[in-house]
Amino acid sequence: MAEKPKKVNPIKRYLHKHPYVKLVWTYVGMFFAAALSAFLFYISKKAFLEPVNQEGGLFIQPIVGGGFSGIAQIIELIFGFINHDLFGNADAANLIYSISYWILNIPVFVIAFKFVGKRFAIFTLINVTITSLLMNFLNIQVINEMAEYIAGVVKIGDPQNVIQTGILTRVLLAGLFAGLSSSISLRSGSSGGGFDVISFVIAQKKGTTIGKYNVVINTIIVILYSVLSIISQIKYPSQGSLTAAELIGLGVCLTIFAIVYQFVNSTVIDLINVKNKKVEAQIVTKEKNMADLLMGKFPHSCTILDATGGYTKKKVKVILIVISKLEVKEIMEFVKEVDENAFMNVFAIDKFSGHFFSRPTR
Repeated sequence: MAEKPKKVNPIKRYLHKHPYVKLVWTYVGMFFAAALSAFLFYISKKAFLEPVNQEGGLFIQPIVGGGFSGIAQIIELIFGFINHDLFGNADAANLIYSISYWILNIPVFVIAFKFVGKRFAIFTLINVTITSLLMNFLNIQVINEMAEYIAGVVKIGDPQNVIQTGILTRVLLAGLFAGLSSSISLRSGSSGGGFDVISFVIAQKKGTTIGKYNVVINTIIVILYSVLSIISQIKYPSQGSLTAAELIGLGVCLTIFAIVYQFVNSTVIDLINVKNKKVEAQIVTKEKNMADLLMGKFPHSCTILDATGGYTKKKVKVILIVISKLEVKEIMEFVKEVDENAFMNVFAIDKFSGHFFSRPTR
């Protein structure tokens, strides 16, 4: 019986025949991913974490982000202590944040260039630069209005007596957008800078997920920001005079909501960025050369077991191979091309020990 002709994506075929076009296409895609990632992070901060307090409007309590963004927010507070006029000055705060965020990422760029890859490092720097520019120069009125609406500020009698009903909504949406921002950049072969790069290097060496490292590192930043926020409320009260109990409550609330933000952010990253997640594929096939073909296509070895089909009583090969979750679709399509009657199971792996080859990031 004649073999069925293999369906080949015409775009993939064209790019395969024109490597320079493929290279340009790749770079354009990575630049678009970096720009989209930067814009999503901008929304996370400007609409949810640290909205611009409108002229004459009610004060919206900022919430600290994670990583170098959180450190940049801390630097904002420190400059506010040095010069009280900077408190409430959105333009000055944006400038301080943007410059601090960009400078903090310079060592990270060097780490990425040395330990990860040149292309990864360059597009990480592009992402960080776009983010810094957006934070300083972009002011979208719709986002400002949306921030006030989501904050859910409710007056009770005295205009200074307000309840911000939407803080949980803010941190959930901020974590979602920040997680999407990091995931898009990581899936495209770069990062959003900061601890994403450091976590990426650690995760690649240890073969585990990235998000949990961010949680541990950012806890220190959250606590420090909360303490500084309490001090700022004591020195320059923005919501009227607060008692000691109210100040402690403010600090606890800021810490808890920031931890919720980190949890959502890390969860989204780990759900989408599956490169460092491993699975075991179990393939049952009559094709004797399947193992050799798999090892020629994928950079992983495998284990071959001889077995007998329960129904057919015919000899079959059972191939066990550990792969990245990102490779599951590709390996399933490849197995079906070689043996359309092959049976395949995929099992999640919690932990494993031994050598596993990961394709280096460029």
